[in-house]
Amino acid sequence: MLGHPSLTAAYAEELAGVEFRNRKLGSFRDILLASAVADSQSPQALAEALAAAGQGAERERILALAAAMPNWWCVRAGSSSRDAEHVLRQSLALHRRTGELNRELALAEKLLAEEPNEQNFARLLDIKTHLADLANAEAAIDGFGDDSGREPAPI
Repeated sequence: MLGHPSLTAAYAEELAGVEFRNRKLGSFRDILLASAVADSQSPQALAEALAAAGQGAERERILALAAAMPNWWCVRAGSSSRDAEHVLRQSLALHRRTGELNRELALAEKLLAEEPNEQNFARLLDIKTHLADLANAEAAIDGFGDDSGREPAPI
């Protein structure tokens, strides 16, 4: 959203419903949504609106974390909006699935503590495996990155 504020309108409702464990990040999201809708013309205008709302440091922190992502190239302002939208949709889906798995994990841990058996232990391990798989997920969409000039990965 920081590099492509024009996507905000299409995903505002879904983004507003994203749950964060970190309250500071939730507050940033709320200000981001309000600022991006008002200043959707450019990433620079959004950056200025966030700075004026006292969120400049949080924006920089988030951008620094994003720079470590394998798909960082597609969220920068110069990349294709289509590629950024693919990553946004995938990130939202992964976030939802991770939340679901974490809730299942808490329940599985509780059940295992109450009734330590092989079935409950196997369920716990299965959930942990799925969480590990999600942590390594990356966009696998045919043509992903072409619009931004990304070189295809060697086979």
